Amino acid sequence: PYELRDRYCGVTVKSLSPNYWFRFYLKVNTNAGVDQYLDFHSENRRNEKVLEDGGQSEYWRVPLPEQCKDGDWHTFIVDLDDQVQKGFVKSFEWFERFCFRGDIGVADLFISDSREAIELVAVNPVVL
Repeated sequence: PYELRDRYCGVTVKSLSPNYWFRFYLKVNTNAGVDQYLDFHSENRRNEKVLEDGGQSEYWRVPLPEQCKDGDWHTFIVDLDDQVQKGFVKSFEWFERFCFRGDIGVADLFISDSREAIELVAVNPVVL
């Protein structure tokens, strides 16, 4: 009953070149038999599921708000259960890995069973 569960992920990032794209993605496990990633890209304009690597990797692409490219720090709070359900229609089991690309600065990575706990230490929190 006292076990913590990876339910929320908070990522504090900033664009090192304002108005230039950046991307971070979270590898999650759902026991689907393929690699699955929640993909947050500053150029995404809509949610969409994309298959890559000959169907061995699935990406659930989620748009980031336009303000994220302003060169300031922002903490994006991801409800892992909710995003996995929307993107893969599977049950989220655990968080595996954090990856990033582009001209991005990374300050913090929080994993918690409480969104409120992340919000207490977050910089400019944005719930996705």
